[in-house]
Amino acid sequence: MSVTAALILACAQGCLLDPGVSVAQRQALHRVNSYRVGLGLPRLTWDDRLAKAAYGHTQYMITNKVIPTHVQDPGKPGYTGKGLGERLARVGVVASAYENVSGGGSKDGGQFIDGLFLLPYHRAPYLHPGLNKIGVGMELYDGTYVGTVDMIREDGKGTVVFPGPEQRNVPCSTNNNEIPDPLRMHRPRPAAFTTVNGTLVVEPEKVGTVISYNFFPTNTKLTFVSASLTLSTGELVPFWLNTPENDEYLKAAAFLTPKVPLSPQCKYNVALTIKDAAGKDISQAWSFTTGS
Repeated sequence: MSVTAALILACAQGCLLDPGVSVAQRQALHRVNSYRVGLGLPRLTWDDRLAKAAYGHTQYMITNKVIPTHVQDPGKPGYTGKGLGERLARVGVVASAYENVSGGGSKDGGQFIDGLFLLPYHRAPYLHPGLNKIGVGMELYDGTYVGTVDMIREDGKGTVVFPGPEQRNVPCSTNNNEIPDPLRMHRPRPAAFTTVNGTLVVEPEKVGTVISYNFFPTNTKLTFVSASLTLSTGELVPFWLNTPENDEYLKAAAFLTPKVPLSPQCKYNVALTIKDAAGKDISQAWSFTTGS
């Protein structure tokens, strides 16, 4: 399915939302679903309880100028629960859950999701095949959106890669300003500083769009033997490789970060040599094409 078709489907779903759901929240839901449908994954449905928990956490971050954070201090104003589980239980949700937070920089809900999705650690939850419900709490702060995304899931199994097989119009580059820094083991970290409004910021560096491989359930033991990234001409593309062997945040996942932005309107080939816990070869190879 094309990205355009995915957006039409997502927008059709958005018409069913409660009128109290803001334009920015609708944009965020539509963008998540456009990514998921484009990768062959089920669309997510909006959950007002998750949105309430997410908005409460966003307000806590802004009130206390601790942007971003996943942990609340019970002694501070706006406290709704120390961790995600406690915050969700307060709104009547007990389930396997994920949380994303963003410290700002986006002007609308679509940009807000893009800013999270193009970062490899933050991207992973959106790729889970069993993910089914989402709620987003956003607030304009110093002209851009600070926000929280809460998601819940059921069991799900499968391999998801991004960019997807034969995906077109893939962005050529992204800013690596993720916390934690995914390149910390490969080179010195860019400077991190806190702004006057309390936002923790990492000095951005331009890299190629990060290519990720995620296997679910994430507790599956996989061994990544080798990886390659080439242009359709056969030219090798230099990249940094993160696997469970060198990255404590990865389990059944790996990602390749091109050291420089990808070239526009070019086809790229990815190949990963992978073995499962029994030594079986489950290698994967696919291609995608960049946009202008």
